[in-house]
Amino acid sequence: MPAGAVAEPVLELSQPRQRSVVIVAAVLRAEAEHVELERWTFTQSPDGESLVLVEGGQALVRLRAGARHPQLGDLRRDLAAPRVVLTRPVGLPVAEPAALLEQLSKDLAALDDATLEPRVRVHAAASVVRALDDGLVFERDAIWEVAELLDPAPPQLGVERLADRRARATLTLADGTATLELQRKSEGWAISTLERS
Repeated sequence: MPAGAVAEPVLELSQPRQRSVVIVAAVLRAEAEHVELERWTFTQSPDGESLVLVEGGQALVRLRAGARHPQLGDLRRDLAAPRVVLTRPVGLPVAEPAALLEQLSKDLAALDDATLEPRVRVHAAASVVRALDDGLVFERDAIWEVAELLDPAPPQLGVERLADRRARATLTLADGTATLELQRKSEGWAISTLERS
């Protein structure tokens, strides 16, 4: 990492046959205004004991509204490739689905709060990624859409429990409604889909 940068990994993708490792990390660089989700690509040594940086520091996944990165599709293809080893915790360890949305609102607010310590802001970004399913993060590239709905936290948020591992939250917006489908994953509760009327 560059001097003064703070980072926390959110995904590790290993392709043993190509001796390649891709790490996506929440990164706040020294003097930077915003936390970014950056891709870092490494090659593995033949003995598998060390990594050599090939390419690093490319902000790939949006945390704010803006243009979609053209190479995000490459990462999605890598995630779907056969024989890859993927390490990515999904879900926040909260007891109830409503608590997931409360925590997510707090983490989204912390992302751009320059009064907070860099490590707190980076951890908040990593927590946001863990709170969303792969489809929202890597296919739809919709972290910023979730942020628009939950930051600031909505005054009223109805959460309906559909089953032990499923719930639905409906938000009333000025221009319609938004529905968040929540699912209990291996690590805890996460948002699996987002629909807007």
